[in-house]
Amino acid sequence: MNNHWELMGEYQAPIDLSPYLTKEEAKNTYSLKTELDEEIARATQAERDI
Repeated sequence: MNNHWELMGEYQAPIDLSPYLTKEEAKNTYSLKTELDEEIARATQAERDI
């Protein structure tokens, strides 16, 4: 250590969040639980109708 004082909060490291999924990308990628529940209900009813 160099025994020098450092001001707290003066340095801010750059943060790159570009590799992470955005809300908009997630909305277009994943189905909502309600949509999945409806799909399962339709498939179950279709099996009963056979």
